[in-house]
Amino acid sequence: MSVKPFQAKPGGSITVANGTSASAAASLDEGCETVGLTNTSATAIAYFRCDSVVTDAQAVPAVTVATGLPILPMNQIRVTVGLGKKLFTAIASAADGNLIITPGQGD
Repeated sequence: MSVKPFQAKPGGSITVANGTSASAAASLDEGCETVGLTNTSATAIAYFRCDSVVTDAQAVPAVTVATGLPILPMNQIRVTVGLGKKLFTAIASAADGNLIITPGQGD
């Protein structure tokens, strides 16, 4: 099995301020298959949810602490989100720091 190095997509990262209310749904590039998730908070746990959709107007469930993928304080992870149209939401355990979402491809 070969490992493909992570390559960020042109256009840069998306920064979402950590907060205790779910963010509005936002789209990710259809060619993005992996996202790097960086939580800049020293104390808050950030949570991320990404759903495949048909259109950007499609309703998606808002992320909650119970349904989101946790990103611990001062940590970075990469997750596969699949190709195609998708929307994401984010929430955190406290209003501290940011969740930086870096769309890309690879491992």
